Amino acid sequence: MLPLTSAASTPTSHLGEAELFTLVAAGDRAAAAEYLRRQERLIRVRAARSMPKRTRRLFDSGDIFSTVARRVDRLVAQDSLRAESEAQFTALLCVMARNCAISKSRIADRLEGCRDEDHEVAEAYHRRAAESPHRNVDAEDVIGTVSQQLHDPLDRQILLLWLQGENHAQIGRLLGIEHATIRQRWTRIRGKLRASLDKAVQ
Repeated sequence: MLPLTSAASTPTSHLGEAELFTLVAAGDRAAAAEYLRRQERLIRVRAARSMPKRTRRLFDSGDIFSTVARRVDRLVAQDSLRAESEAQFTALLCVMARNCAISKSRIADRLEGCRDEDHEVAEAYHRRAAESPHRNVDAEDVIGTVSQQLHDPLDRQILLLWLQGENHAQIGRLLGIEHATIRQRWTRIRGKLRASLDKAVQ
């Protein structure tokens, strides 16, 4: 992805926003980076309003902006951006910022609140949180990395349900699988999650 901080030096910096959007709609990633740079304050304000105080100590609006920027860059590169006007694109950015902030809050709550056999995940997460003022480490991206490493769709479902706050017995009932099987699979998933969190702060 093009560095957003240097986007102003590209040839797109002199264009109006309507012209920029035309280029974005045509798949121009540099134009998307410049458009995001101009909308950064708006995106960060929307993100900050959507984050509770407990989440702000782990993530700031800059983390949200970086995540939104990566997702927009991917959408533009894949020709998957669904916006037909400059106004729709700006509205989409605001929605993405809000959804991203909410998602980060949920993940932070779940990882921070691990107990009993999952305490190692909480410890790894707290180590990541301690580094966050100095490193741009994204717990949501860590979860995405772990999910990609889980080749079995059932394991991905288990991780998703766990992040939503379900315990092993509840997950087993929802998926129609014996509790013992869920525990066995979760041990493997938990190891990948802990290792990815540790790797994020190395």
